[in-house]
Amino acid sequence: MKTNTFLILLLLVMKTALGFSQTTIPTIKAKNKFATVRIGENRYADAWEMSPNVKTDPADIPDEVGDKGVLFAIITDLDSVGFLIKRGQKQSFMVILNEKDTVWGRFVGAVPKATFTEAVCPECLMIVNTRKDNAIF
Repeated sequence: MKTNTFLILLLLVMKTALGFSQTTIPTIKAKNKFATVRIGENRYADAWEMSPNVKTDPADIPDEVGDKGVLFAIITDLDSVGFLIKRGQKQSFMVILNEKDTVWGRFVGAVPKATFTEAVCPECLMIVNTRKDNAIF
């Protein structure tokens, strides 16, 4: 009897742990393969062509995101999804296209631009070494 009670208790604990470990991906629906993109207050009609053949279609958010973030949304003919995206943040979502195909998307907030200490030669598109000892690194 103790063994049965222990097994039932163990199964309940495992089921609860598995339930908490799963995260839900925001899901929207669409019939048209073109979606409107909204970045902050700017809307771009039919700017994203959804393709179920692409594993994950990332939507890069410009560097203007800043530390406060910007509202980024995908608006389809049936539904929409939007998030406040901050610098360096990633947010995945899913679109069910024509009730049969799955399109995976991801919002990617721009990371801060790199700052270089060497001068860049625009003519040759390579880094010019400005160190006095001529060391490469």
